[in-house]
Amino acid sequence: MTVGRSRRPSPLGALLAPLLLLLVVACTGDPQTSAIDGPGHPVEIHVRWVLDSLPDVEIAIYEPLPDDRPGDTTTYAAGQAPPASTAISDGILRAEFDEPVRFVVLLSNRGTEPVRFWTPPHLALPIAAEPHLVITCLCTGEQYEVAAGGSWRRVVEYGLSRRSPTREALSITHVFVRGNLPAP
Repeated sequence: MTVGRSRRPSPLGALLAPLLLLLVVACTGDPQTSAIDGPGHPVEIHVRWVLDSLPDVEIAIYEPLPDDRPGDTTTYAAGQAPPASTAISDGILRAEFDEPVRFVVLLSNRGTEPVRFWTPPHLALPIAAEPHLVITCLCTGEQYEVAAGGSWRRVVEYGLSRRSPTREALSITHVFVRGNLPAP
């Protein structure tokens, strides 16, 4: 029977082992957070619309113009062309954490009668992202009216705080409701 000697680690090995472990952890990290938290990784925000009893209304979103400020809201009469930039046809915004992105919502009334509408609070999914949204929204508690053939334009801003536990794409749904804003 051979009895083995116990090997004592060298002082250099004792120092290098923890450093090597730290290096491995730093390089691999947690795939759920490290890659998305780094610079250059955008948060995807999918913007969705529900038009409640508004069959003659169309909604489109655009890149903002240089002078557009979050919250700017303008209504245009029939025949007036609202200023517009490049359309965001896929409805997907991309923003860095803590850096909201602006865009323009353009509602066009294609009907022959004026349309009165309001927007209740949005729905963000996953819901855990809601407290961490940085947003200048559509849900202002105001009611709007757009003439037949006219349009309505609002500059909106969305983003997500780095403190959010959400690391997946967000979906933010807005409902446009025909009629008067309910009394409180």
